[in-house]
Amino acid sequence: MDEEIIQFVILVPAAILSLIAGIFLIIRGKEKSDKGMISLGISYILMICFFIVWGFNLASQIIDYTIIYVVYMGMNFFTKFTFHESRKSFFKSIVILTTVNYIILVIPKVLGLFNLYEDFFKSYTGKILDNFFSVTWAIIVFGWLAYSSIESYNQIKNKNVQPWIKKRLLLVIYSAILEMFVSVPDLIDIFTDRIYHDYVFYIQMIIIATIMVTQFFAWIMPKGLKKLFNRGYIIEKEDDTGLTEEEIIKQMSEGDENK
Repeated sequence: MDEEIIQFVILVPAAILSLIAGIFLIIRGKEKSDKGMISLGISYILMICFFIVWGFNLASQIIDYTIIYVVYMGMNFFTKFTFHESRKSFFKSIVILTTVNYIILVIPKVLGLFNLYEDFFKSYTGKILDNFFSVTWAIIVFGWLAYSSIESYNQIKNKNVQPWIKKRLLLVIYSAILEMFVSVPDLIDIFTDRIYHDYVFYIQMIIIATIMVTQFFAWIMPKGLKKLFNRGYIIEKEDDTGLTEEEIIKQMSEGDENK
């Protein structure tokens, strides 16, 4: 099957899921005055722009990287507001590293507009460096999200919390880990001189599809799935449903004093 067709089949549904999740998170965030949800919702909607621009080669890589930079900053703010709002964190360092990585990736593209060092940037070494910093960029942003999510999951895993809420946090962890390595196939493709390009391309498309589905169900979880995850969870009293999401988020952002 032609790569463009596969991209269309994967990226269009991914864009639709991003749009639905983004609108849902922004509306819910405004209702709850949750800055983290609003930041995440905006990031998801901006991802649609990236899927369109990158997937169909509609603009230069400068535009691609700039959209991703804004998306990544939104993710950083989500992590900050959700997991670290009232306690010390690596937020400033993460923002600086995210910005520095963006500058490193964009400078060659800007110089390329003036035909400066073009031979080097198009060389094997130049492509390796470009893809390497794309990988480190994702690791910086989603590594922090994964770390923060794992830390928070460890706080609640033995508490009286409905299982579906724990599963939601696990989905966030899984998607963050996958996001960390979504650009690795591109790096492998360069290292192997595109000998296994078809396989690498399919793997990357599968990773992208998995990420979008995982993130979608993490934030817009159907009632049927919640009931499935809650099998075996016994509520002794009608009003005893364990810690609510709001209470959990408050604990996560302030730190768990009892852990």
